[in-house]
Amino acid sequence: MSESQSFYKISPIPSSGLGVVATKTFSRGDLIISEFPLFIIDGATVDGIGGTEATIDKDVAQLSSKNQQAISSLHNCFVGKLPPLLGIFKTNSLQLGADSVAAGLFLVCSRFNHSCIPNAMYSWNPTISQGCVYAIDEISPEAEITINYLSQNDRKSTREDRQRTLLMNFDFECLCALCANDLHEIRASDHRRRNIRSMEEIIESDLYIRSNPEKALGFCQRILNLWEEEGVNDITLYTTYYEALRICVIHGDYPRAKAFAKLALRVKEECEGPDDISERLDHIKGLVKDPQSHTLAGTSNKWSSKPKKGGGIQFGSEEFEEWLWYRAE
Repeated sequence: MSESQSFYKISPIPSSGLGVVATKTFSRGDLIISEFPLFIIDGATVDGIGGTEATIDKDVAQLSSKNQQAISSLHNCFVGKLPPLLGIFKTNSLQLGADSVAAGLFLVCSRFNHSCIPNAMYSWNPTISQGCVYAIDEISPEAEITINYLSQNDRKSTREDRQRTLLMNFDFECLCALCANDLHEIRASDHRRRNIRSMEEIIESDLYIRSNPEKALGFCQRILNLWEEEGVNDITLYTTYYEALRICVIHGDYPRAKAFAKLALRVKEECEGPDDISERLDHIKGLVKDPQSHTLAGTSNKWSSKPKKGGGIQFGSEEFEEWLWYRAE
């Protein structure tokens, strides 16, 4: 057993088949596993179901008998609807990057079960061409390690909409702590998520954040507070910090823009790792060094006079939070 394998085990999970269970304590930002895919299917290069099936059959035939058996043991939610290997691939494959049309099948990464409030996150690291799973919360020994199967957009949906998407794409009813909560808590969660969606739609408008920056920044603060109430601490927060950065850059408040860039970078590195070479990581690192390098810098001088500098304030302290959101309404 390798060192990384000693960190987790594949075990039966009640109502979920097999899953991945921690055998040590993980803290936020810890790498749980990095793994090469058994094979990759590029959706842009296969010709419909027949072409995909033929490609998968060929790739699987080249694997060892042990790996072939491992693939056959994976869940298939398309029984009777698709050829067996194609059904297994569609059920268990993971995307190789947020904007990629390619997907890969993994021995371990494909075993992580879903939760709408997961304690870990899968991402593709193009630097090492491996799928990586990082802890995004503290995970105790014997606790199941879960990831979120839903897209960034679907993660903001109500319970009913999430269940519909999961049932359609993966053929299961989610019984995570959020979805199995009592009706009062489910309604409260749905209300928070509707509010998040509404506020995000508003701050996506350049016209709005140019004309109402204080209110737009206030929306960012409230979105983050609502996600905290939801128990969500994944890469979703990156988008909100980046929107806050953008608001500050547009109106000339570069000290706060720099602070929001640092917060966005921290989320990115804790959830997806610090060592990939993605454009998004390079971009945010550049803004940490020089927020004025943003293409929207200097659009307005409304906030160029700084009422209170953030220098000397401990990053993450209560005083820092007060300074950070000083302009928010």
